[in-house]
Amino acid sequence: MRIEELDHSVSDEMKQLFKEVFSAPPWNEDWSDGEQLDKLFERYHGSA
Repeated sequence: MRIEELDHSVSDEMKQLFKEVFSAPPWNEDWSDGEQLDKLFERYHGSA
């Protein structure tokens, strides 16, 4: 197994994956607000 550190160059892909996972069952959360997702990523990963 290869583990790599993720950086801001893949933030768009990470956001898309996050939305796909947490918008589906069992969570079914609404992540249609891009600003909300940007703020979450800024909080945990620095600037989006």
